[in-house]
Formats: sequence, C-alpha cells, structure tokens
Amino acid sequence: MLYSNDYAADFVKSVKARDSEFTTNQGDQPLIVQFAAKEAQVSRCRKSVCPFASGIDLNCGCPQRWAMAAGYGAVLVNQPELVSDIVRQVRNQINKPSFSVSVKIRIHSDITRTVDLCRKAEAAGVSWITVHGRTHEERNNPVHYDAIKTIKESLSLPVVANGDIKSLREVRIFIR
Repeated sequence: MLYSNDYAADFVKSVKARDSEFTTNQGDQPLIVQFAAKEAQVSRCRKSVCPFASGIDLNCGCPQRWAMAAGYGAVLVNQPELVSDIVRQVRNQINKPSFSVSVKIRIHSDITRTVDLCRKAEAAGVSWITVHGRTHEERNNPVHYDAIKTIKESLSLPVVANGDIKSLREVRIFIR
C-alpha cells in the first residue's frame, strides 16, 4: 500500500496546481491519497483522485504548529463531530464499495476523548483508523501502546498502530 504526500483539501481550486502536484502511474496501487482538511470540502476532492486511488486518508495527526494553527492535523482530535462529518460526506459521495476512507490520528491526553472520536468516525463509515500513540506535544516520548490497545478494543474496525516500531522484533513484541 502506498500513501501520497499530504494535500490540502483546497487543491481542488487549481487544476494547474493539482496536475503538477498529484501524479501517479499503474505501479502506484493500492494508493491512498492523504488530505489535510478542516472542513468537509475534502469530499469535493474525491472527484479528482477517486479514479486514480484506492482510498482517501484524512490526516488528523500532523503535530506541526503551522498545521494546527490553521485548524488542520492533530488539533482535529478535539473536533470529533467535524471529523465524522467529513468521513460521512466522503463516504456518501463515493459509489465504489472497495474505496477506503481512513483517518490518521494522534491520541488526546484524555484517552476517553480519543475513543469518542474513533467511535464517531466508525459510525460515520471510516474503513480503518491509524493511531499514532503520542499526543501532539509528545515528539520524542515513547509511544503509548496501551492507548492504542484501548482504542482497538473499543472498535470493530481495523486499527493500525503507528510510531516507534522499527523492526520485525518490535512488531512481535507489540503484538504480544
């Protein structure tokens, strides 16, 4: 599976910018196109990428200050209704059952708020959730695998753990 660069949802406004930024070929499959979005406008982007991709991923995990100041990325962990609305709108506009709509998040310092976000995204039709097991303030701290486990146990969809797994040995330790 391949992930694209992270695109701003407003890339639909400029055909020239979109055509120069978003390119693909037959070998790029399955391709998941990542969007940084703070509005349901990402649902309009699906027309531009759906013919070339296997799914769309909403990046709600970027901890960079500029992204959070603009209302993108990890700040969205505090807006579960908005995230679920975006997922629902994208899901409702795609008539291709195999097309995935996923979300990548960071955890909130209050795990119950993270679980709430994930449950709302699941109810809205998200295909899977990737969880980076740190808060946006934690750059070099160890990943909170216990939080990822709590999230996984709270959902009935696939949860992908992200962060600090650098070898097959570490994968085996994590799975235990």
